[in-house]
Amino acid sequence: MQDKFKEILKRYLSGNADKQQEKIIEDFIQGLERKPLIDLKDIKSDTVVRNSIYSKIKYQTKKSKRRRSLGLISLATTCVIILGFFIYSNNIHTNQKIAYCATENQSKSIKLSDGTLVELTSGSSLVLSKDFNQFNRKVTLVGDAFFNVAKDSLKPFIVCSDNFNTQVLGTSFFVKQNLVEVVTGKVKVMDPKNQENYVILYPTDKVWLKDDRLYKNTIDILSLVSPGSLSFVFQKKTLAQWQEVIEEEMDVKIVFLSKPSNSELTVDADFRNSTMADILQSLSYLYDFEYKIENKTIIINNAKK
Repeated sequence: MQDKFKEILKRYLSGNADKQQEKIIEDFIQGLERKPLIDLKDIKSDTVVRNSIYSKIKYQTKKSKRRRSLGLISLATTCVIILGFFIYSNNIHTNQKIAYCATENQSKSIKLSDGTLVELTSGSSLVLSKDFNQFNRKVTLVGDAFFNVAKDSLKPFIVCSDNFNTQVLGTSFFVKQNLVEVVTGKVKVMDPKNQENYVILYPTDKVWLKDDRLYKNTIDILSLVSPGSLSFVFQKKTLAQWQEVIEEEMDVKIVFLSKPSNSELTVDADFRNSTMADILQSLSYLYDFEYKIENKTIIINNAKK
């Protein structure tokens, strides 16, 4: 029922709802106006809640052009619809929630109370309960994010998003609208509409949703993207130090058949959120080497002649 209502709400906000679906939403709006789930004064006075709602509205509406104007409902009413549905479907109150939001043109780094690091892409938001990590580690994601999850064998980390429920114990991975990519560790990805429809992912695996089915495929090593953490901001690091960080954070193996003559050269660089291809291209230029890929191993060949 909740999933059906959510789909109708999406259609209504994008102007694709039929008359019957429009009536369902408009009746819901009228019901909220008669007996609101939350006072709009509380939204205005709570910066975190206000930003979270605003981020969600922008994310839901920026994807496509409307065939009808959202002038039919005011911004305040839109807020009430979205927040009302959030409360209705999760059975919570806003004063029990914490929301983190990334602005439109800037990503946001977050460290949760369990030690998990989250990098929100621009326009995305993360919502969790104030008692997060006391009984469980469940969060709700709107948009895209990279997670580097702290290990806790007793409390799995669960990310709920539009198309996936992603469960891990301790690993790093990306969650996007229609795609989950694993960098390190083991991840269980479930269809939120059918918990029995799931796949297990390992490093270099990815899964995407199409026609209500989960499809699994292996990621090209060169397409792996580094975390947005400070570990990929290098200051006066040698090639061996670069190797250590890349192997640990991106779960690959680097083998040197012959070390470059200038391997002790120290370099400053910022490789946060960079593809493996970009990192290797830069390093091979700086240290004058060639490389090839075999499965999850990067083999550094003899220095270029």
